Amino acid sequence: MYTIKGQNNHCVSDTTDKLSCVDPLSNTDIDTVSIGILGEYDGADVDVFLLIQTMRCANEIIGAVRYKVHFISTSNDEQPLRPSNKYCDVLVVPTITSETVSTRSEISQQIRHYYRLGAKICALGKGLFHIGGAGIIRDQTVTMPSKYMPVFIEQFPLINMANRPYVNDRRILSCSGGVNVIHLFAHLVSEDRGREVALKIADFFQLERLRNSSEVLNRAQNFRNALPPSLAKSVELMENTIEMPRPLLEIARGAHISLRHMERLFSKHLKSSPSDYYRQLRLNQGRVLLEASNFSVTQVTYMCGFASPSHFTKCFRDAFGICPSEARGGL
Repeated sequence: MYTIKGQNNHCVSDTTDKLSCVDPLSNTDIDTVSIGILGEYDGADVDVFLLIQTMRCANEIIGAVRYKVHFISTSNDEQPLRPSNKYCDVLVVPTITSETVSTRSEISQQIRHYYRLGAKICALGKGLFHIGGAGIIRDQTVTMPSKYMPVFIEQFPLINMANRPYVNDRRILSCSGGVNVIHLFAHLVSEDRGREVALKIADFFQLERLRNSSEVLNRAQNFRNALPPSLAKSVELMENTIEMPRPLLEIARGAHISLRHMERLFSKHLKSSPSDYYRQLRLNQGRVLLEASNFSVTQVTYMCGFASPSHFTKCFRDAFGICPSEARGGL
């Protein structure tokens, strides 16, 4: 039996390891769509929570359990996969934190197994790293949370990456996270049961509209657009020189302002000094690299423009309260 930590009312489990996203309804003879999620759910993964709630909502609108969700363990003590009783129409690969080198290989095997059976493979969070590692992405386009994109592109340079809310490209599904999980699965429901059901899902979650997969996201640009032009240019220059930080005077000149004026702009609009903001940008990038790649702490140190691992470690601990080695992710 697959285990689900922090059992709550999000789903109702039964003895077949399946989770109905709503309680059984009167129309029980409807064909079901099986959605399998790799790993154990502890209630902390927002993307998985939104997926479950979207399927619950779809079932309530339809008036029957059309969509069933079950969890697929990645533990080595589970029985080998049997296609007859472990099949799913959509395999969801979320961020899996409690993995080892051996389970990483098993995850790749499971992804390839379901893909061969004809299932759609869907990535949430850092799950796209596992799908990329499984070798099933050919010329499909994918997306993911923007902070992980640079690391993914470096590891998988031949995979087409797009900055979109979600992508559904020939059985490879991917999502940029957050509310876009709702948009992705509402899109799948629309393909399955019609747009009217999808629009009712959007209304339930109080979404103004359903996003199209062709939309382009540019969160960094949207953030900079809200800033005064000179400050936006300063921030852009900092973001583009993380690996080789430039002197603040050079940043100010690149934004066509004085250093003193740049300091005033940062203080007024970003509540930070330019040096602190620049350092935090580099530390944030360092944390992403540690969480989503196999780069060593020393490598990350220099990739983020720090002079030495000891200096990076001190700044990292001051900023996040943990050592860089403690931030190491499961990939």
